[in-house]
Amino acid sequence: EIDAATFQELNLPLQTIGQLVEFARNRTEFSTGEGGDLSENSLRTYNSLLNRLSDLYLGSSKSRFYDRFFGSLTSEDVDDLYQYNIQSVSKHHANMCNKVLKRVFNIGIKYKKARHNPFVGKRTSSTPPRRMKWTDAQLIKFIETSDKMDLWSMGTLALMCHDLCQRVGDVRQMKWQNFDGEYFSFYQEKTRKHTEGKGLPPLEIICTQRLIERLRPVYRTVNDYSRTIVEQPRLHKPFDKDQVNKFKRQIFSEAELPPELWLNDLRRTGLTQAGQAGLSITQLQSLSGHKDPSMLEVYVLKDRSTTISAQQQRGL
Repeated sequence: EIDAATFQELNLPLQTIGQLVEFARNRTEFSTGEGGDLSENSLRTYNSLLNRLSDLYLGSSKSRFYDRFFGSLTSEDVDDLYQYNIQSVSKHHANMCNKVLKRVFNIGIKYKKARHNPFVGKRTSSTPPRRMKWTDAQLIKFIETSDKMDLWSMGTLALMCHDLCQRVGDVRQMKWQNFDGEYFSFYQEKTRKHTEGKGLPPLEIICTQRLIERLRPVYRTVNDYSRTIVEQPRLHKPFDKDQVNKFKRQIFSEAELPPELWLNDLRRTGLTQAGQAGLSITQLQSLSGHKDPSMLEVYVLKDRSTTISAQQQRGL
């Protein structure tokens, strides 16, 4: 059953894109909770995009985009919005805006607030996959500089992303209870809603020796294993995404590292090194957690050294 306020909201007439966006934001389909299918990171990204669109003025009349009647939004309007986002921000931003607005209109249709979705069937331009990778020297420099700046958590974050081949968002959420002194056992954010509590096993990854040596001394002093491993200095509170980026910039400046490197590039770096070492797609999946093997082909370099490693593993 639904309460009176929710019933009234569901039956209020909507006219503008802004009203439809706010309606969708209050539905379970646009949430991380029960019935929702968004991860916390996706929800943050979607809300950030929708907030930016609220300040957009588009077209010759310079009317505010959110003040437009959503029922009058045409296919040409969607194309104009897409091209504007490409030119003013980036192709990736334009693709994401189309994606989130398509979800908003689908929710509107489900609750009979909208009759059609002008974003359905719109082909977006593909963006080339990111190729940036860290060198071993850059990773070591980042960790050493973090420690000198009394930012142990940041150096640990970088090492965990690289050696465990995981995303920054997943490493930020890892707790000491996920670590047994040798292995990490955890659910990834992108798959947690579909695996945790449903009898499916978590991802289990053995640590590298250097990661064990970095973690164990602190692990032995922790009294509360529900604390996150990566946390704010002296506050024992988890880092959020903005804080990680803030400290990353400070460390990069001090260490004179190239600003075009991202922390999430460490996952790609680790997986590429694993592919170069001759790991099979199945072995790479055990590290990355990818369900689709085709997503990992980019990490397996089909060159002479790879075939030599393959033959050696066959014993030939």
